Amino acid sequence: MSLKAQLMTSLMTPLGLSGATTAGYILFYTGYSKKTKSLQLSQNLLDVFLLRKSLGHTLVELNKALSLSGLTTLLISCLPSSVMPLSVDDRKDLWNKSLYILLGHTAYSTIKYYGSNHIPRITDGLFSNPISNLMKKETRVKGVKQTSLILGTLSQAALITNKFDYKPELKYLTMLSAVIGGTAHFYTMELDYKWVLQVRPYAYLPFPICAVAAAACARSYLTDSPL
Repeated sequence: MSLKAQLMTSLMTPLGLSGATTAGYILFYTGYSKKTKSLQLSQNLLDVFLLRKSLGHTLVELNKALSLSGLTTLLISCLPSSVMPLSVDDRKDLWNKSLYILLGHTAYSTIKYYGSNHIPRITDGLFSNPISNLMKKETRVKGVKQTSLILGTLSQAALITNKFDYKPELKYLTMLSAVIGGTAHFYTMELDYKWVLQVRPYAYLPFPICAVAAAACARSYLTDSPL
């Protein structure tokens, strides 16, 4: 087997896909400068990995990259076989890897942002009146973050529920819920009060993958057929 074939074979494993996805976000998301609107790989990556700004900055940047990696890995695990020819066991493995990454993201984000605009305190109405808050300009940011947290919670509940042995049609329904909920959580978390998505270009990658994965899950749910 040639070296190229060996590399492709390694890449098409759950570990290879997860690793390549994470590396891609670290290079093209973390390495992108919003200030210059260009890739600044040496500067940005050295800032992160050598702690040149602060430990806090490094953790925040890695948390963002890993959250996107976990979401994208989840989406890849739900792509149809015509696009991503993975075995059932490989899909389960990829799903589990995304689950663990996203649980880690949730734990860090809760510790880091609880009590801020990203995650309001329970006593400040963590999940209270999100629709009403969305409709008012002065509370729109809070409403958007509340909506994002609800979507994220539902997505992770679907991720965990999918690990249990249910009927195939329920499996596909939880997959569809996790795919749409997780992507919608990311989208709404990054919206500002003007409804503008504030992300670096490489972070748009999950959206087209989500469309294909959601369509595949919906088809499998409605027809009771494998991906």
